[in-house]
Amino acid sequence: MDIFLAMIIETLLAVLCIWPGAIIRWLLSRLWNSKRTLKEFKSDSSYLNGSIGLLSVVAIVVLIIKLLQ
Repeated sequence: MDIFLAMIIETLLAVLCIWPGAIIRWLLSRLWNSKRTLKEFKSDSSYLNGSIGLLSVVAIVVLIIKLLQ
């Protein structure tokens, strides 16, 4: 059961943090005419992508909360 929950949590973290972080880095790289693909950014450090993704998700949630008050 513990292994199953660990797999679910790892998958959720990848979807909620790592992919958005890679997409944000890829979009920002397009401003400087980078030729790197999204797949290359995704294969970079999961820690870096996850950190950027987590910060962006937190920023969006805080912004939504502030707008709803």
